[in-house]
Amino acid sequence: MVFPEAASCVGRLRRAGCRNVIVSNHVPELEQLLHDLGLADAVDAVFSSAVVSWEKPHPRFFLHVLDQLGRPPHVWMVGDNPVADVAGARAVGMPALLVAPGTTHGPQLSDAVDTILR
Repeated sequence: MVFPEAASCVGRLRRAGCRNVIVSNHVPELEQLLHDLGLADAVDAVFSSAVVSWEKPHPRFFLHVLDQLGRPPHVWMVGDNPVADVAGARAVGMPALLVAPGTTHGPQLSDAVDTILR
């Protein structure tokens, strides 16, 4: 499922000079799924647990991603799972934002973008 505000939020980050990377506990075909959904051009890299052999929240998954990206000085994890996304990222010193897209309560993707771009 693609949340309605996802494309605009990713576009806003890209226009601000951010790289967009997906870190997901998903199938090896995740990159093809993004292509089929028309989102491949908005994403710079895709890391799927089925390919890298670790699942979030394992610290090695996050460290692998950081290594592959060249250890950028500024990085954020935005996710909807408090353990896999937020606790996993924070365990390796990565700031993380919890979002609740598709709901009427909790922070939305646009709130995360506002925080990142501050």
